[in-house]
Amino acid sequence: MKRTLGLISILLILIFVTYTIGNYLDAKNTKLLIADQYCGPTDLSAQIEIGHAAGNVYGNLTLQNISNKECKIIGNNFVDATYTVQNISVSQQGQASVSIYRLQPNQKVYSMVHYPNGPQCSGTKAAPISFSYKISPTASIEFKDANGQTNQEIMTCLSLTEPTDVQVWSLFSNSIINP
Repeated sequence: MKRTLGLISILLILIFVTYTIGNYLDAKNTKLLIADQYCGPTDLSAQIEIGHAAGNVYGNLTLQNISNKECKIIGNNFVDATYTVQNISVSQQGQASVSIYRLQPNQKVYSMVHYPNGPQCSGTKAAPISFSYKISPTASIEFKDANGQTNQEIMTCLSLTEPTDVQVWSLFSNSIINP
């Protein structure tokens, strides 16, 4: 009888230890899974601040984690430009950065775009252009100005044979100073 009670006690202790370790590992794995999730568009603020200087337009871009949890974004993409005119060419500048950024709440990453303020051509017209970034394999986010607008104005040449070059960069962990 004592032997049976002893075996039952050992069995109960083993069940308790297994249950405790299992709960600990589940909690730890859950925390790792949450930290390993991609940021969604609602987790981020994507801002563009346009500045004009000596015939150039620079757009300083900021992605900020506005959620209360850590999340990650793809780091080695370049900013995408969307436009309706046919004579814009987009060139990628610099090297792609780290493959993944893990953003803590309120943490920011930065990028930049550049294009001429008035291209040197036979005639110009204003056209809309917007910028976005692919933050995960399934989601992108559009950059908005202080007025909440995604479309920015770009001056383009009237002639289709005179393209306007738009330069885009990847992400950086530090703020970019205009070249």
